[in-house]
Amino acid sequence: MSSLEFLALAMASWALAAAALQLYGGLAGRASLGHALFLLLGAYAGAWLRPSVGLGMLGALAFGAIAGAALSLLGQHMRRAEFALLTLAVGLGFEHVALRWAPLGGRPGLAQTAVQLPLGVWLLGAGAGVVFIALLAGTAWGDRLHLARETPKRARRYGLRPQRDQTIALMVGGAFAALAGWIAMSQSARVGGASFSFIDSLEFYALLRLGKPRGVLSAALRASAWIGLEHVCRPWPGLGPLLLTVVALGYLASQNVRRAEAL
Repeated sequence: MSSLEFLALAMASWALAAAALQLYGGLAGRASLGHALFLLLGAYAGAWLRPSVGLGMLGALAFGAIAGAALSLLGQHMRRAEFALLTLAVGLGFEHVALRWAPLGGRPGLAQTAVQLPLGVWLLGAGAGVVFIALLAGTAWGDRLHLARETPKRARRYGLRPQRDQTIALMVGGAFAALAGWIAMSQSARVGGASFSFIDSLEFYALLRLGKPRGVLSAALRASAWIGLEHVCRPWPGLGPLLLTVVALGYLASQNVRRAEAL
């Protein structure tokens, strides 16, 4: 693949990962600081189950869904901030183990061969995943998630089961985030704990905070644009994250000003 094709693949995979995070982090209100965990699981699934494309994709979906269900079970009685810290701890823990445990490749990572598929297939698959998540967020189930996020007591009074819906959101979001990780690393020679890091999780969280809870498509577009900006800023390391931090802080400050004016 050429450098532009790699960039297109990265933009598509990040769009899918951002849409997945928007599903359970925005719509369901389960803040995550360990989103890179799901991408890493998807990347490892592809490395372990090669050369079969079908098995790699199914393995990524399965690993992500299982991780989402486990996190939901562990954090079912936690508040938003506590759950965010849980995802942070689990994500950093897995990254630490992956960098030091031989079966996961250690620091060099696991060697793998690139999946031989046309770029259009990857872009179409990632785009279809984003559209599916956007359509899912617009269903009655998505309305229930949004209601439970905004007014949990009211949701329970209406007989809804927020915990069950949030678990489903975490499983679906985790599955598609892992799929995004598999797509992103499909052309890499190695997969390891350094493939996705805590910095990636922070970037996803900042991108999520820049939009509305139900804005799945806008989250995907922001993530794609962010990858393009990082590519442009590559000659100046650190400039991209600095710009994202400034934009996120400016947006949050403007939101606080609007709330204060409304009062």
